[in-house]
Formats: sequence, C-alpha cells, structure tokens
Amino acid sequence: MSSYLDRNISIKVVRFYMKVVGFWYAETKRGKRILVATLIYTVAALIFAIAVVGVDLYHIWGDLYEVTEVLAAVIPVISSIIKLSIAIVRRNELIDLIVFSEKNFWNVKYDSFGQRILKQCEKRSIIVLGSMAFTVQGTVISYLIKPLIENYRLNGTDRVLPFRLYVDLPLSVTPYYEITYLIESLSTIHTGIVFLCFDNLLSIFNVHVVAQFKILQHRLETLCDECVHHIMRTNLSYLSVLRQMSEET
Repeated sequence: MSSYLDRNISIKVVRFYMKVVGFWYAETKRGKRILVATLIYTVAALIFAIAVVGVDLYHIWGDLYEVTEVLAAVIPVISSIIKLSIAIVRRNELIDLIVFSEKNFWNVKYDSFGQRILKQCEKRSIIVLGSMAFTVQGTVISYLIKPLIENYRLNGTDRVLPFRLYVDLPLSVTPYYEITYLIESLSTIHTGIVFLCFDNLLSIFNVHVVAQFKILQHRLETLCDECVHHIMRTNLSYLSVLRQMSEET
C-alpha cells in the first residue's frame, strides 16, 4: 500500500519545486551534487534577473510610467533573493525540518480519524498551492507572452524581448533574439519558482502541524475516555465486592 507521502499531490508539487530550486535532502552523493548544481543555477538565474531589471531601472529612471512598470518586476526579484538568502543561511535547519516532517508526519500510518484529517489537509493544501501557482506562474507567463504578441503586431520588423537589455548586439535578429529570449525566459521562470516555493513549503508545514494537533487532541480524548471507562468498571467491581461482603456479614 502506498504511503501518504506518495499519494499526496500537494507534497509532491512542493517537493518538485524545492528540488528545482536545490533545497531537498539527498541520500546519495550523486543526488547531493545535483542539488548543489541546481542551487548554483538558481543563484545565477536570480543574479541575472536582478542585473537585467536593475540596469533597465537605471536607464529609464525619471519616466514615472516606465519606472512603475519595471518596479513591478524588481520587487518580486528582490523578494526572491531575500527568501533564497535566508534559506541558504538556514539550509541545514530547513533540510532537518523536511526530514523530520517526512519521518513523523508523512510516512506514518494513521487510523481512520487521522486519514480523514489528512484528506482535509490535502484539500486545503491544494487550494493554497493552486492559488499561489496560478498567481505567480500566470504573471510569469504574461511577461513571456507579451513580447510575442507585440512581435506579431510588428511583423518581425523590430522584435521585443521580455526585458530590455542594454548591450551592443543585434538582439532583434536571429539567432541573438532566440538565445536571449530563451535565457530571459529561463531566468524569469526560475525566479517565479523561487518566489513561491518557500511559501508553499511553509504553508504545507503549517497545515500539517495543525492536523497533527487535531490528531493529538483526538488521541488524548480517546485515551481519557478509556481511562474513565476503566475507572468506572473498576469502581463498579469494587462496589460489587463490598456489597457481597456486606451481605455475607
């Protein structure tokens, strides 16, 4: 029978996002090297993203409309960098928390009440993950689709990139345009994943911690009921013995 970890869609999604960023545990050396390489790629993607929007902000400073539009991209990038920096500093603690949750929350056999509570957790987690993914990834897709629509209107005369680059290269011609568009797209997608993956992980943790408290409450109530019933049975048997002794005397 498959475990709760294998059947839970929300945990699978969170695990995928965290592995893409480079934050998960690995039992083999090869797996650890892959995660380290993924983390290096994540850092490089964020550095490229902040460099692109930062240089663009410098060049268009003074134009209120342009500055406002670029700031809408700068703020999420800065937020992603802050989240990633905190995660790197507390990497060991984060990995320990993941291992602890998997061992004590997700790979444990539950009774019928616990399974019912975990199903409720999964529904809530899917709603949280779905709403966040729809918002963030929808924004990322809009950034990537916008230049394609504009290029279609321009009929290929002056092709537009998702983000402006100030380099002395013919970026509007092939293959420079395709290569630059691919690099910016990968960086944008990865920035979006970093922006939401840690929030998703903490949301899943919070939902499951609440579930564990509910399960613990149910177990304590069941234990108390059993203790009360045991005490009542003991008292009844004791009273019956006393009654027999009184009748004999």
